[in-house]
Amino acid sequence: QSVVSPQLVVKKASTGTNIWYKSDNVRIENGDVPQYFYVVVNDGAAVDTTIYAFLSYGSELPSAEDYAPYTGTTATLTLPETIYGGTVDAERNTYTQTYDLVDMGTLNWRFNTTTWSKPIFYANISAKAYGNNIFSSTYKVSDTADPKGLSLYEIMGYRTDRAIYVYDDRYTSAADFKAAMAGVQLAYELAEPVENSLLSEAEKIPALPGTNTVYTDADAVRVEGRTDPLATVQTLTARIAALEAAAEQHAQVNAALTTLGVDTTPDQTTALRMLGVETEE
Repeated sequence: QSVVSPQLVVKKASTGTNIWYKSDNVRIENGDVPQYFYVVVNDGAAVDTTIYAFLSYGSELPSAEDYAPYTGTTATLTLPETIYGGTVDAERNTYTQTYDLVDMGTLNWRFNTTTWSKPIFYANISAKAYGNNIFSSTYKVSDTADPKGLSLYEIMGYRTDRAIYVYDDRYTSAADFKAAMAGVQLAYELAEPVENSLLSEAEKIPALPGTNTVYTDADAVRVEGRTDPLATVQTLTARIAALEAAAEQHAQVNAALTTLGVDTTPDQTTALRMLGVETEE
């Protein structure tokens, strides 16, 4: 007798009740909804085995290949910067940032010893900050909702004014505290997540007007599309202006030579060479 008994619970459409089936005799009819799979082990039994749940139609048993464990695949993604909290969408080539990082030594700190009857340093983080969801590399994050509830060497974020508050009695001025905070990191939650591209600015491919076709052999990428009409017109305009300037200069030279009595009419060989035709001497 087996010490392990896999079973499947199915909610029957006909009665609305759950039925417990043993793994070798499951009956699922139209409208039935499988609820969960579980394993019953005899009391006192020592079990060292792997169980793969597998459903198949009819009476045909699955093959040994069907029981091969799923190994999945691993893809390595390189983010353009360190992300403190967020999600990555590899299919859309984007990442959503939910936290940001700030060096506390770069903030504009102020000092107050009277409002809360204790030395409290405070500074605005960013208009993007949200609430008390912060992480400090130096101070313990307090769960209080008011600066006056801070304990010594604690930090808190305040949603109303997007500021952080620190209780530290080792410093007596905002300037001293700011200097001591250089290099101290603070991660804070953003009020609104920010979506960014996984491609850096250097890797982005500027699109041309119209439809763009991208070709890749996994080692290189080539983009083809319609030529930018504005750029084409600008190029042609510059070329025409250069030709007109050259023609004007040539006319002025011919006029000067004619004034001096020099015949500027080219002979046949010179004329051919001016047209780019090679001639033999």
